[in-house]
Amino acid sequence: MKKLLIVLNVVAVLCILKYASFLFLWKLPQDLELIAFDIGQGDSLMLTVPNSSIQILIDGGPDDKVVEKLQKYLPAGDNFVDVIILTHGHDDHVGGLPSVIENFEVGLVIDTGAICDNTNYQKMVEQIELLSLPKLYAVRGEKIRIGSDFILEIIHPFFSQNVEYKNLNDASITATVSYQEKKIVLTGDLEIEGEREILKYLQGRGELEKLKAGVLKIGHHGSKTATSIEFLKAINPQQAIISSGKENSFGHPHQETITKLKKEDVKIFRTDKGEDVLIKL
Repeated sequence: MKKLLIVLNVVAVLCILKYASFLFLWKLPQDLELIAFDIGQGDSLMLTVPNSSIQILIDGGPDDKVVEKLQKYLPAGDNFVDVIILTHGHDDHVGGLPSVIENFEVGLVIDTGAICDNTNYQKMVEQIELLSLPKLYAVRGEKIRIGSDFILEIIHPFFSQNVEYKNLNDASITATVSYQEKKIVLTGDLEIEGEREILKYLQGRGELEKLKAGVLKIGHHGSKTATSIEFLKAINPQQAIISSGKENSFGHPHQETITKLKKEDVKIFRTDKGEDVLIKL
C-alpha cells in the first residue's frame, strides 16, 4: 500500500498517512527504533517513527545489499521508503541508493547539497529527476515533524546547496532526532572540523544543550579524525553506534575512538562484528 506524503513549506513538516486497511494489518511499533545495517564498509541506517508506519533511511551503503536489508525489516506488503537522507555523496554512503530507488517507492529525498561528481551520486540525481521525486537540500534549522512528538532537526550543514567542501565528510548532514524525552544524534561522516562548526554555532546561541542525546551515531566509521572529546562531552551519550566493515582496510574503528568512548562509559555497538545493530528507545 502506498502512503500519502505531503511536504509543507521550508521547514519540511511531513504528514504521512497510510490507508486504514494496511494499518489494521500491521502492529505499529511503540518504540523509537534505529537499525544500523551490517552492509560492509559504509553507512546505512533505518529509523522507524513510533506509533506510525514511517521509515527514514539514512544513507544506502556501498552497494545494493541495502535492498536486502530493507526487504528484511520493512513490514510485509510495505514497499515504500518514506524519506531518504543522503548525508553526503561518498560511494560508501550513496552506492546503494540507486538500487533503493529502483526497487522501492520513495516519498522524499534529502541531500546535503554539497558539490559531488561521483558516478553513483550522479545516477541517483538522474533517477530523482526522471521520477520527479520530491527533493530537499538540507540546511541548519529545517525540521521533519511527524505527529506531535517526533522531530528530526538538521543542525549541519549551514548552507543549502552548490557549495564546494575541501573535505566532503564535513558537509555531512548532521541531525538530532527527538521523540518525547528520547534523543539521537546522527552524524554521517562528520569529522572534527565539522564538529567544531556545530559547537561554535550552538555555543554562540547558548543552545549547546540541544546536542544532549542518549544515542550517538559515531562519525566517519569510528575514525580518529572524528568524535572529538569536546563533541562527545557535549552530547554525553549512553550508547554509541559505529558503522564499519569487518576487517576493513582503513582499520575502522580506530582504537583512539574506542578508548575515548570507553573512558566516557559509553556502551558501544559495532556493525563490523557481523550483524545489524538495533536500538530501541
